[in-house]
Amino acid sequence: MLPRLLSGQSPSTLIRRQASTSTSEKATEMASKASQTATKYAGELGATAQKYAGPLGERLGNMAGSYREPIQYNSSVFLHILKTVYKRENLAPPTSLHQITSAYRTMFDRAKSLPYWQDLYSSGEYKKVAIGATEVYGIFKIGEILGRRSLIGYNVEE
Repeated sequence: MLPRLLSGQSPSTLIRRQASTSTSEKATEMASKASQTATKYAGELGATAQKYAGPLGERLGNMAGSYREPIQYNSSVFLHILKTVYKRENLAPPTSLHQITSAYRTMFDRAKSLPYWQDLYSSGEYKKVAIGATEVYGIFKIGEILGRRSLIGYNVEE
């Protein structure tokens, strides 16, 4: 540490460098642990899929070819991220029927209230509500297309 001080660097610069080094080491360590965990879960996922899907699962796995490993890895990382967010945000399913009914009651009361809509417009929050409504409508339409198994109309056999 003394030679660095003699080269004209301040002690605060050294502390910042050491802190960033330890932070990057921690980040590297966490990434390594996440990779190991994801690899472990990917292997378990593959074994479970083969167990339950049987020969069909093996055929699908063989059709994926070289994409099989990245797909398993990415799906396990995605699930790990979801689990982390779920824990950090303290998310939980509703524990009583009262919570569900009060949430819907609040939503419908706001939809009927003119002052709510005026406040929404004056604050500019209506843009976020419009985007959310568009997303919900889009997801509904995608589900409808998947349910029909056709992009346009229903396949009617005559």
